[in-house]
Amino acid sequence: MTRMARAVLLVSLALWTGGLATISFVVAPTAFKVASSRQEAGTLVGAVLRGFNRLELVCGVLALAASLLLLGRRPQGSRQGFVSSALVFTMLTIAACLMFWIYPEAAAARSILQGAPEDIVSKDHFALIHRISVILVSVNIFVGTGLLVCLGLRKTDGG
Repeated sequence: MTRMARAVLLVSLALWTGGLATISFVVAPTAFKVASSRQEAGTLVGAVLRGFNRLELVCGVLALAASLLLLGRRPQGSRQGFVSSALVFTMLTIAACLMFWIYPEAAAARSILQGAPEDIVSKDHFALIHRISVILVSVNIFVGTGLLVCLGLRKTDGG
């Protein structure tokens, strides 16, 4: 059971973190390079992120469940397991904030900009939302990668 939980944790984190990194470092730059306009590229990248967000939530729930299962199987006072679970929970919370708050807010700001491109307040609002999104996605990539490295280096319990 411990091996299965560890495998689920590692695969979930790898899919989640790898997907975010691929979108951030491959899909987004490519879209802005080849699309006919920045608006078209932004629409495409936004759609990819919103579509991927569902997979993020599934991976996050599976990773958190596996992490908590592993925590329950460790000796009392295991800080490693608690920290791993807390970090996965933090990543999942960030993914939920992106899905239910940031991405809808960005889409609304973008639609206002399409109607009034000269609206400086809307431009500033969209820029702020975009910065927050980039920071939160970067945090999840960084934390997920760190967790994968730490979990990969950790000795298995043998179960």
